[in-house]
Amino acid sequence: MTPELHESPFRRNNNAQFPGAKRFAATTSASNTKSKTQTPSAERLTRLEVLTGVHRRKRKESKFREDNKIINRKQKCNECETRETA
Repeated sequence: MTPELHESPFRRNNNAQFPGAKRFAATTSASNTKSKTQTPSAERLTRLEVLTGVHRRKRKESKFREDNKIINRKQKCNECETRETA
């Protein structure tokens, strides 16, 4: 009895058992390259950021700060105008 007879048929020829395996691998790699080209590297998130939701908090804070800056500028401008006229 040689050890070759005891091996499973799956180990001997994967391609013969699963003819669609190669085709499936080709489609997945193609879809991966498409998704990478669509989103620029700056917008892509790390896995940790997605899990913790850090990116959402950052975006909310940045919008809020921008609004505050605009409001503060308007108030300062109004104060300056009132000081000049008074």
